[in-house]
Amino acid sequence: MNIAFVLPNIQRKPGGGAKVVFQYANYIGKNRNTVTIYYMTDRFLKGKLPDGIRRKIGQIYSCVCPNWYRLDRNVTCKAAFDESDISNKHDVIIATAVMTAFFVDKLPYKCKKFYFIQGFETFYTSEAEVFRSYRLNLKKIVISKWLQHIVSECTGYVPQLISNGIDLSVFNTKVEILKRSRHSIVFHYREAPLKGCEYGIMVIEHLIEKYPDIEINVVGNVSCPSTLKGKCKYYKNITEHEVADINNRARVFMCTSIEEGFGLPGLEAMACGCALVTTDFEGSREYTNNGINALVCSPRDSRSLTDNVIKLFEDDNMACQLSKNAIDTAKKFDLRKTTQLFLESLT
Repeated sequence: MNIAFVLPNIQRKPGGGAKVVFQYANYIGKNRNTVTIYYMTDRFLKGKLPDGIRRKIGQIYSCVCPNWYRLDRNVTCKAAFDESDISNKHDVIIATAVMTAFFVDKLPYKCKKFYFIQGFETFYTSEAEVFRSYRLNLKKIVISKWLQHIVSECTGYVPQLISNGIDLSVFNTKVEILKRSRHSIVFHYREAPLKGCEYGIMVIEHLIEKYPDIEINVVGNVSCPSTLKGKCKYYKNITEHEVADINNRARVFMCTSIEEGFGLPGLEAMACGCALVTTDFEGSREYTNNGINALVCSPRDSRSLTDNVIKLFEDDNMACQLSKNAIDTAKKFDLRKTTQLFLESLT
């Protein structure tokens, strides 16, 4: 098959949604299919440069991005300013966001069209616009039960559910939890308000006061914020192999999200043997069970997050049990299975 994904922008920074698309693209390309990833660039540098120059710069960037994830040589990346940049040779075209759904729906080609839904994207546009995109004549695939429910309530039919998977050859436990520094923690910093990172920073401040020897590793896709400088080791735009190594140095992984489609970093950390402390956002319910494989609290509750981290710093037995159960849980989300399911859904 000749398959295309349409992403909403050039992926210069690490992001979970784009990473899932890249994983699927690699797998599909290795299975005797032709794969193209289109980056929508109609808004790229808009208002700053003439369209012709913006188009050329977009084409250059599309050839070198992403530099944080290794795409297989069978996957081609191209810039798409308008529908004339999309080949009419594709058997399948997959929209990956609200704005790309409207774009793909309008393409005049008689191919199969899909809408891969990884979040409730009211952080990009209005709720009414999101629901309007769900009603387009595109076959839907969702990554979690809560998104499946929202889409089915809107459209009257149940979309296919394919949970996100993780690459267990990358994300696995290399260092047992009790061989890691007792007071060590890792979390991911993002600027988007729905990631809830301001509450994570509050937790870090409390922990620093209590544990002078604490080791804090933060993974981000922007420059280190001033509120974290001098308090942690900060890693910007690193590869997934580097993320896995950092996970294997921490006893606790903390996730502070308020809303998220799935929450891939938490599951990856579980595979690496971290004891997970997380907020109870919808996506996390796909893989967490409070007190069994994670400690879960309400979003925006920095006090409970702090208390849960302290419990795992102080209680070796609890940390070990959560780590063991987390590893077992993560193995159920093997990327090899989810990628095969995704490919089969396109036929």
